[in-house]
Amino acid sequence: ETGCEWPPLPPQLERRSRAAFASAQVHPSRMQRHVCYALGSLGLPSQEEVRIPEGYSIDVATEWGGVRVGIEVDGPSHFRTDRRPTGSTVLKRRQLRHFGWTLLSVPYWEWEALRDEDRFIQRQMQCAYLAEALDEATGTRTTASGDGWVAIDCTSLLDEATAELEDLPSFQGVAPSGTATARLQAPEPHP
Repeated sequence: ETGCEWPPLPPQLERRSRAAFASAQVHPSRMQRHVCYALGSLGLPSQEEVRIPEGYSIDVATEWGGVRVGIEVDGPSHFRTDRRPTGSTVLKRRQLRHFGWTLLSVPYWEWEALRDEDRFIQRQMQCAYLAEALDEATGTRTTASGDGWVAIDCTSLLDEATAELEDLPSFQGVAPSGTATARLQAPEPHP
């Protein structure tokens, strides 16, 4: 708690604890990749799994309106059944803010609500969602919000589709024209 003095850990235990905390393996989720694709469509460079000096890993880091923003893409494990964040999620957010990060949480149920059969409409909704959420998190008002229009670079849709195709054993790559190809085979009939 603020203002309380905690007894220090023995130096060797402190070093081992910090090393264990900072070396924890992280694996970006599919939802996290989709958030990054949408940030790319907004023209925002982003970095995934940014390890900060204090040991935490931030899912996605970007800049919005001159403000450094950490985006936490929060799946179901970050929430209790009543959709309130778990204690460890609250603690991480509190500490990241203390370390100077502006945070944006993207809860899984809000992101999933942006699904649409038309990928371009879906990307437009995702971009509008992120632009509005980033404006709110940073206290800024950008030109990307307020008028119902969002500029979208659709090349990230190709990147996303390519990433999904790469999981297929028959993936053949992306042609210079930007066309991704894979040979799809009909499933074997069951006897």
